[in-house]
Amino acid sequence: MLTEVSIRMHEALFPSRCLACRDLCRDPGAPFCEVCELGIWPTQRPWCERCGRPMHGRPEDQRVCLGCAAEPPPFDRLRAAFFYGGPLADAIIAYKHGGHAEYGARLGRMMVGSVAAELGKVDHVVPVPLHPRRARRRGFNQAVILAREVSSAVDAPVRQLLRRVRDTGSQKGRTREERFAELAGAFDARVSRTDVGGRILLVDDVVTTGATIRGCAAALQRAGISEISALLLARAP
Repeated sequence: MLTEVSIRMHEALFPSRCLACRDLCRDPGAPFCEVCELGIWPTQRPWCERCGRPMHGRPEDQRVCLGCAAEPPPFDRLRAAFFYGGPLADAIIAYKHGGHAEYGARLGRMMVGSVAAELGKVDHVVPVPLHPRRARRRGFNQAVILAREVSSAVDAPVRQLLRRVRDTGSQKGRTREERFAELAGAFDARVSRTDVGGRILLVDDVVTTGATIRGCAAALQRAGISEISALLLARAP
């Protein structure tokens, strides 16, 4: 597996290939070529100030969606940098399931660059954990690599405060209700007394229903953490 230093050296010396189509990129370290960039869709305001779900209205509107108003999530806010689809979806699939761990650094920098103004002050960057069985099978945790890029941007350490205590398997194809039921109690947090007052930023690759992030945030809340945000690379429909 490529180390972070070797990835940086390679990007500096050689042209980058697009993470989707594999054509050469114009700029070293760029994640996508000029053509594929046209198929990347950043999220934009207005969105729910809690869960980040897109809403109708003017960009300057600041509102909370009906779902969060009725049942506030166990986190303060969630932001996704892009919509899941097109070349970005191809890159994420290759990253997670194609063994391309080296994609993570460029995707992480792209994620941070898109929502830098939204991050605010952070004390600890916490990647969403994989179950040990799945981590061994995949060879890496995609959220950890993304979290390292976020850590550099916000000047806060990566802390693995969460563990997955139950292997829930893939959530693809499951309904919202099935996902929430399956992920209830799937995470456990281990924090020290000095961590309790810290501002936590959860990091993962894709949010769909939000069940995974809610499960992680709920575990952190039970452990005494009160200020929790989440940053995702992409939001799926």
